[in-house]
Amino acid sequence: MRKQIAVLVIIAMALVGMAGAANYMYEKASVKGVGYKNVEMIISTQWGFMGQKLVEKESGSGNVITERTELEAERQLNHDGTVIGGTTCNFPTGNACPMDYINFTKEAEFEYMPVSYQTGTYDQKWVEKLCVPELQNRRRAD
Repeated sequence: MRKQIAVLVIIAMALVGMAGAANYMYEKASVKGVGYKNVEMIISTQWGFMGQKLVEKESGSGNVITERTELEAERQLNHDGTVIGGTTCNFPTGNACPMDYINFTKEAEFEYMPVSYQTGTYDQKWVEKLCVPELQNRRRAD
């Protein structure tokens, strides 16, 4: 009986750990080649309208001569706007203190051409859409 309870406690701890969202994310990618590419990336540091947001959509067919992407995102505030860990901060953001942030850098060179495979032909000119709305971390006034 105790062994079963211990196993259940360990499983519960693992599930709680997996359910918590990550506060930091880093991704670095380098792409080269010929073919068809269709990518959508959505980053949000908070739920709903709070926090920082970034949406990128990219598609096209042809030659990807070079593409280097680097993305870093961090959640420094809880959902209610308080500082994670309850610590004070020494960030150079004045009285607003810490802010969620997203750093996104991309360098790319594409060459359009139709690409044919046994399953079909892809003939789409390169399209890149990037949306970064200007949202501020706001605390609700109660």
